[in-house]
Amino acid sequence: MSLYVIGVLCGVALGILIITMILLWRGSCHQKKKGEENVTNGENVIIKTGSPMIPAVLDEVSVQPSDATPDNKDAGSACATSDSSGSDYETKIGTVKTNLYPRPELITLTSEKGNRGKVHVKLFYSFDRSDFVVELLEASSLPRMDTFGGSSDPYVKLMLEPYPDRKVKVSTVQKRSLNPVFNETFKFPGTFEDLSSQTLRLKVYDFDKMKRHDIIGEVVIPLADVDISRQVEIWADLEIPSLKQDDLGDILFSLSYLPTAERLTIVVIKGRDLKPMDIDGSSDPFVKVSLMKGGKKVRKKKTTVKRSTCSPVWNEALAFNIPSAELKTNYNLEIQVIDYDLVGKNDIVGYVKVGPDCEDVLGKQHWNEMVQSVDSRYNNQDMA
Repeated sequence: MSLYVIGVLCGVALGILIITMILLWRGSCHQKKKGEENVTNGENVIIKTGSPMIPAVLDEVSVQPSDATPDNKDAGSACATSDSSGSDYETKIGTVKTNLYPRPELITLTSEKGNRGKVHVKLFYSFDRSDFVVELLEASSLPRMDTFGGSSDPYVKLMLEPYPDRKVKVSTVQKRSLNPVFNETFKFPGTFEDLSSQTLRLKVYDFDKMKRHDIIGEVVIPLADVDISRQVEIWADLEIPSLKQDDLGDILFSLSYLPTAERLTIVVIKGRDLKPMDIDGSSDPFVKVSLMKGGKKVRKKKTTVKRSTCSPVWNEALAFNIPSAELKTNYNLEIQVIDYDLVGKNDIVGYVKVGPDCEDVLGKQHWNEMVQSVDSRYNNQDMA
C-alpha cells in the first residue's frame, strides 16, 4: 500500500514538472516572436550612415513607429518628423554643422528695360588676398547683332566705379554664340570696407572686325546691396545702356609752345584702357595728330605702332610750326587713336580735339592753359 502511494505521488510530481517545462518553453518562444515583430515594425531601429550623400556628422538615425506610446513620444520630442515610405515616423539626429557645407546665395536681378539677355556671375571677397573676385560664368539669350549669320561675337568688360585706377577687365571673345560660356575669373585689389561704396558694372559687347563694336547691354550691381563676405551667385538681366558715350579709353598728352622758334610740341605719353579692336581682345594702336587751320588739315604726324596692347606707352614728341600771331585763333589739333591692321583698313578707336575752336570744354581749356603759360612766361621776362 505504501509503495502504491509513493508511486502515485512520484507520477503526479513528474507530470507537474513536465507541464511546468512546457509552459516555460512556450513563454520563451512567445517572447522571442514578439521581439522579432517589434524589429519588423520599425521599433528602435538603428541605421548607420555610411553614404557619401549624408554628412558624416549625422552619426545615426533612430526610427520610432507612429503608434508609439505617449511616453515614448515625449522622450523623442527633439525628433524631426519625416515620411519616405507612406507612413509617419520620427527621426532622431545628432547636431548637423551646416556651415561645413556652405551654399552660395542665389540672387536674380530682373529688368523691364528691353530683352537683351542675361549674364551669370559669382562674387565674393577674398580676405586672404584682399581681392574682390568676380567669376564670369556665362551669358544666355543674347540678341543677334550680326547682319550676316544671325549670331553675335560677345565679350564682356568689367569695371568698378568709382575706382582710383579705373581698372577695366576684358574677357575673351566668344565667336558666333548667343549663349556664350566664359568661365573666367577677374580680381580687383582693394579693401573690403571700400567696396561698400563701389558699383560693379558689366558691359556686354558684340565684337566686329570691320566697324565699331556694338554694345549689347549692361548690368549695374551696387556692392552695398549684396553680401560679398561670402560667395554670391547672380543671374541678372541685361539692360539697354545709357545714352552717354561709350567708354573708348583715355589718352594722356602734353602741349607746349616755344615762341622763339614758333614751334608747337605735343608729347603723346600713353593710352589707357583703350577699346579692344582685334579678335583676341587687344589692339595695335598708334596716334595720328593733325594740325587744322580753318577746319582743314594742313599737316599731320604719327607715332609708332604699339603691338597687342590696350594700354600703350609712347613718350613721343611731335612738333608743328605755328606763327605766334595765329596761335590763339587760327589753329587746332585733332588727335586720333587708330588700330593698325596689316590687311584692310585701319580702324579709328576714338579721337579728341584741342584748340580755341574746340566744342569740347576740356579741349578748349587745355589749349588756353598752354597759351596763358606762354604769355605769363614772357611777361615775367619783360618785367625782369
